[in-house]
Amino acid sequence: MNSRLIEKIANEALLRMSEGKEIPTPKVYESYFKACVAEKGITDYDKYISNTGRKDRIVSLEKSTKNINYVADNILNAVSEHTDKLSESEKNLEEIVNLEDTLKKSKRLVSEIAAIKDANKLLKRHINRISNIVNHELVMIEKMENVALRDYLTGTGNRQLFDMDLKSEMSRSKRYNRNVSILMLDLDDFKHVNDNYGHVAGDKVLQSVVNYTKSNIRTSDSVYRYGGDEFIVLLPETDSKQAIDVGKKILSSLNNIKYKYKETLFRVTSSCGMTVINKNDNLETVLERLDNALYNVKRVEKGEFYCVI
Repeated sequence: MNSRLIEKIANEALLRMSEGKEIPTPKVYESYFKACVAEKGITDYDKYISNTGRKDRIVSLEKSTKNINYVADNILNAVSEHTDKLSESEKNLEEIVNLEDTLKKSKRLVSEIAAIKDANKLLKRHINRISNIVNHELVMIEKMENVALRDYLTGTGNRQLFDMDLKSEMSRSKRYNRNVSILMLDLDDFKHVNDNYGHVAGDKVLQSVVNYTKSNIRTSDSVYRYGGDEFIVLLPETDSKQAIDVGKKILSSLNNIKYKYKETLFRVTSSCGMTVINKNDNLETVLERLDNALYNVKRVEKGEFYCVI
């Protein structure tokens, strides 16, 4: 068996070993080599190995060793490359796991935010409903206050509202040293109107008195139905001289109104008393002076003006 044949057998054995799944060690290679030798019908392998020239054996062994080393290097490189890819895959897998975890957390967060939004919408609806109820109640309270503080016939303030406003103006007058004047109007012989023309006509007279009085005062002034056919006009920031002018202007307007009942025309005169609030006043002293002023008018001449300072 010559060296060329040995080389051919060695390459065949190397090829088969590289295709196998075993680790390419010299012992494994030798088993493949012997198998290839046997397939060639060579039976004196051990004898040939021992008798073949040393030089041929060395050459053949060197080639085989190089081939084995080449295969081994390729396998090691493949293993190394596979290991690197495996590490990279593991890293990517971790990132995927982490991303999945992040996505789960994100989905949970989105779900919680959606739940909060739904809760906020529900809360907003409740707040709006409660707000509507409160607003409705405020309107009802305001209406009730208007009913409680307004004269149902003329729509102007009643005595209760006058008492409240007078106390407030008295306090402001004392604190800031401001003038506040008050007029009291009383319809002369108003009972005669009700007796002769009826209460419907009498009501229209009372309503007209309020309307004409309001048309002769400022928006900052106020008119109140004090009781029956008596009315009070509150004049903030007004001294006695200014109040007298306002009072006479109101009287002139009221005393010239012509009322009509069926085909009958009639007039209703008014008397007016006036006073100015001072620092020592209270509600009782103010009303007492107004009563005295009206009494003096009625005693002397109805339809006129009188003041008590």
